Amino acid sequence: MPTALLALLQFFLALTWIVYVIYLPALAAQAGIDKRYVPMILLMDQVIFIACDWAAGVYADRAANAVKAAQAQLRTVEEQIRQLRTDLGYYRVTAPTAGIVGDIPVHEGDRVTKTTQLTTIDAQAGLEVYLNIPVQQAPQLRMGLPVRLVDDTGAPLATETISFISPSVDDTTQTVLAKVALTVPAGFRTSQFVRAQVIWSTEPGVTVPVTSVVRINGQFFAYVAEGSPLVAHQRAVTVGRMIGNEYVVVSGLKAGDKLIVGGIQKIGDGSPVTPTGASGARGASGAGSGR
Repeated sequence: MPTALLALLQFFLALTWIVYVIYLPALAAQAGIDKRYVPMILLMDQVIFIACDWAAGVYADRAANAVKAAQAQLRTVEEQIRQLRTDLGYYRVTAPTAGIVGDIPVHEGDRVTKTTQLTTIDAQAGLEVYLNIPVQQAPQLRMGLPVRLVDDTGAPLATETISFISPSVDDTTQTVLAKVALTVPAGFRTSQFVRAQVIWSTEPGVTVPVTSVVRINGQFFAYVAEGSPLVAHQRAVTVGRMIGNEYVVVSGLKAGDKLIVGGIQKIGDGSPVTPTGASGARGASGAGSGR
């Protein structure tokens, strides 16, 4: 398309020049110019045309060179910008994941390298509890085994299951690593020490608060409310291991007994009892040893 337009423009210029040459003698005569000067006028027209064409060519070349120089300068600036962005990457620290920024051990002016730890990023999601199980108990480990997490007083915080069992034994501690994935990580933090109880097996049983039994001459006793009106009766009980703040009752009580849990130091067998709330021996599940 540009070539056709250029050819059309050249044809138009040539046609107008021919018309100009044809009518120039008549126009010169009307203006009172001798015909002898017509060739000189045409020659001067050609000289002016050549000069204008040369000036336009020089200007076009200069403009083209200026455009090329500007484009080269633009490429140089763009390359400098890319280089500066690359250099900026060495001074900008970007976290690979979202989370909470921990301690920043470095300070302004410290010399750091690629291996220098600048800070830590902690996230509540994906927390795991690491359990070091003695090698003697390792054969009892299995996937999905319940684990109860407790606080310093023995109160349960959460109950999870084992999600990983190491196939090897730590040669230093002679323990097997088991991991527990926390489905509800609220209240736990990275690198936190927690108390855990591995529930090796469960069986029906009864538990009572430690404060609801007394020990007399090596025998444990508990008080239950019976009859109508209610009176206290002392019962000898056999207790097993302690789970948190409760004893596992081996014998002497059954689920549903009205256990007296408060003021047992002030009452005796046959004392009247006034209930203040629903209390009783509670059914529970025995728990294995925990670590």
